[in-house]
Amino acid sequence: MEPGEGLEESLVREIREELCLDIRVCGLFKNISQQDRDFAIDLHAFWCEICGGTLCLVEHVAFMWANISELKRMDFTKADRLLIPHLEGLAELPSFDRG
Repeated sequence: MEPGEGLEESLVREIREELCLDIRVCGLFKNISQQDRDFAIDLHAFWCEICGGTLCLVEHVAFMWANISELKRMDFTKADRLLIPHLEGLAELPSFDRG
C-alpha cells in the first residue's frame, strides 16, 4: 500500500500496474490473519470484476486459472491455503450490483 491509500485502492492500482487490467472491487470475501514466529500476515481477499484492459504480465512470468483441486496442490503461504476451504464452501459465485 502507498501512503494514504486504502486496501481497495491499493488492489486496483497493483492489478493495473502488474497485470494491465482494470478491476472493480465488489466486496470483501474473507480476511485471514496468520501469526508465525518470525512474521505475521493479514490477508484481505476481495471479490473483484475485470472491467477493462488486456492481461499482460509486468511483474510475473506466468498465470493460470485454477480449480479448487489445482489450488490445493500449489505452493502457497499458510494464509493463502486457509482461503481454500472458504472457496470450497461456495455453492455459486455471488452476484454484485453493477451500479
